[in-house]
Amino acid sequence: MKKFPNKQQQGSQGSNQANSGKKRFKGKNKFRGKGGFFKRRRFDNMPKVDREYLDVFKQFRRIQATIIRYVSPSSEEQLLWKYSSNFLSIKELMGQLIYNTENRSAHIAHIIQDQNGHLPVFELSEQVKSEEFAERSLEILMSRFISAKRSIENLLKDSKNEDWQKTAGFDDQNTYTIGAILQELIEHDEKCLDAIFLNLQRHQVWYKPVEVPDETTTPETNDNSTDDA
Repeated sequence: MKKFPNKQQQGSQGSNQANSGKKRFKGKNKFRGKGGFFKRRRFDNMPKVDREYLDVFKQFRRIQATIIRYVSPSSEEQLLWKYSSNFLSIKELMGQLIYNTENRSAHIAHIIQDQNGHLPVFELSEQVKSEEFAERSLEILMSRFISAKRSIENLLKDSKNEDWQKTAGFDDQNTYTIGAILQELIEHDEKCLDAIFLNLQRHQVWYKPVEVPDETTTPETNDNSTDDA
């Protein structure tokens, strides 16, 4: 009969196995740990909906958690790095990410809450938002981004299939579902993430090269770390 180790032995063995031969992302992440922004919530806030909707939701969480994982260890100097003169800095990219995520959160709330009228239109452009956040600290940027991300999670955690089938639009012709809104957000985030990678890689050669994903792919990430946010 196979003998199983007791809890103490099992924990020790598991820890040794996890640490042996496993490369981990290096860099102090002030947004991890107890009391921080980055907590383990793998199964929290998961909507009980059909697989096609759940997959889009998981993809949204994965791409935004990857952004957090790579940006949060950065120094203030690294946040200003640019791959080339025509690139946005990481700070400016975070401004766009925050602006876009907050807008999409408002659109999703509009649909779920069955608000009358068209989807809200925001006057500020991404360029204006990126310039505004270029002067903010890393802590403010990450706090604002994570808050917008969790706003969407909280809106969708109790959603039903019927909510994902509702539509709303900016006019009577072009309408969106929650899935379509999230998909546009994912595609925007992927482009920003690629630019963040390139900005970091330009100055730190140890960053692995990143291929720009097409519309159907997402960056390869470690599920154990990217689903934590």
